[in-house]
Amino acid sequence: MQDIIDQPLSMSAETSALVASAERASGWAGEPLLHAEEDPEQVLAPGTARRRALDDALSEIDAGQSNPSSDWKVRYALMTSTVVGVLGLGALYEAGEHGGEIVYAYAGGVGTRSGNPQDISHLLRAGLYQQAIADRKAGRADGAAALLDIAAQRFPNDVEVLLARAESLLIDRKNAMAALDALRAIMPPADNRAVRIRHGMLTADALVSAGQREGAIATLQQLIAAVPSPRVQQRLDALKAGGSTSGK
Repeated sequence: MQDIIDQPLSMSAETSALVASAERASGWAGEPLLHAEEDPEQVLAPGTARRRALDDALSEIDAGQSNPSSDWKVRYALMTSTVVGVLGLGALYEAGEHGGEIVYAYAGGVGTRSGNPQDISHLLRAGLYQQAIADRKAGRADGAAALLDIAAQRFPNDVEVLLARAESLLIDRKNAMAALDALRAIMPPADNRAVRIRHGMLTADALVSAGQREGAIATLQQLIAAVPSPRVQQRLDALKAGGSTSGK
């Protein structure tokens, strides 16, 4: 496995912890999630597909998975970017600007060639998410939020889409209360550890942004009781100490 090397010595404690987590996940996945020439705060920023790959990898590691699950491979092994993809499949890696997990979960079929409305629906879902991420990276936060609003309206039963919209309300619209309302309406599947952790940590971030730090602490405590995770515990400890909790 290619090592993660030559990161700046002047990194903050939070960034150092992020790099350490990426190294841990890289060893587990068998391919680097972060390269020496990359800025960890940028490529692993909250909301990027690579950060979700990292977070979901850490969730599986915390759950005792010695190797990536088939679900993790399906979601992240074919990400596209300027570096070689995880698991050595030869695909390009960064998925944030190419639709991320939603694109590869839904757009890998026959698409519009089949004429099947379900295939077209899958491509629409992927396209809305892809363009929203591209708009966000280009500084068009309003455009990103509008597209994810449309996605949530078209796919009201898709938990991943609903979480992406809730995250957009917090990140793009800077509306913590609206994000909290959206998150309260989402019921993460009981058997999906990664989604439960993502939902709980995003809820905690929204509570902090809304000035409800004690509520955020209570949310993380409940999450740890239901889904024990060293990573969630680290976030909880930082929150109790008055530190940042951003980073889903």
